[in-house]
Amino acid sequence: MNTGVVVHRSLPALLAERPALIVLGEAQGLSPATAGLAAAFPGRLLGLPAADATLLGVATGLALGGKQVLVELSGPASLAAIAPALAAEAARFARAEGFALSLVLRVPLSPGEALPAGLTAALGVDVYALARASEWPQLIRALLDKGQPVVLIEAVSAEGPELGGQPGAGRSLRSGADATVIAAGGDLTLALEAAEALSVEGVEVDVLDPGNLRAPALSLLAGRVNETGHVVYVGLAAQVAESVNAAAFLRLESPPQVCAPEGIASAVRAALAY
Repeated sequence: MNTGVVVHRSLPALLAERPALIVLGEAQGLSPATAGLAAAFPGRLLGLPAADATLLGVATGLALGGKQVLVELSGPASLAAIAPALAAEAARFARAEGFALSLVLRVPLSPGEALPAGLTAALGVDVYALARASEWPQLIRALLDKGQPVVLIEAVSAEGPELGGQPGAGRSLRSGADATVIAAGGDLTLALEAAEALSVEGVEVDVLDPGNLRAPALSLLAGRVNETGHVVYVGLAAQVAESVNAAAFLRLESPPQVCAPEGIASAVRAALAY
């Protein structure tokens, strides 16, 4: 199911159960995820004709006042534009004690879009990628309850069978002895499909979800790379490559591969042929 449809269906219950929740964006009435909800929840869905940095300032002020705030950005370019301001806010929050700042920045990701290299590290906050649209209600509640600013990357289309495990946490979705494929968000579907195709060729690969892209589950990721000696990072997961490569450097048997979702099988073959 389309992510926007799931968000639209889930927001009424979320707003009803959390009186302090505010949904903020540039044009809430035009967003498919929030269309038609403003009348049912007056004063709770706010559309501001403002630049992204101004939206962040308003959202931070609301959160400091005790609100839980969902901000809908227009895409990766908007996230990159506010990166310096978000990092500054995160640094201030890190120095403070005794209060929570419940703020989630939602960033839609269309097919073919990517995050600029190194962006997750520059943001200064935890970054998660939605792997399945059906996981959105559980994941968004968990992120709002963290009490700190976080970013949620939402693939516009995040469909597929249930993955199991805890959304937002590092998890192993498939085990294999030949290579390790690390993918995040909607790319996990293609990673699992590529793993099945490779299995027909006699090649068995891990498929791992890193969880937090800023602070990935290194014990899981590096542990498996140490076992297989070969690693392929898919799309969004390239954001965790530096930390995983450093942790598994001594056991790598081939150069780490970075590929687009459609090139997974070829990247695995290249790694194994090295």
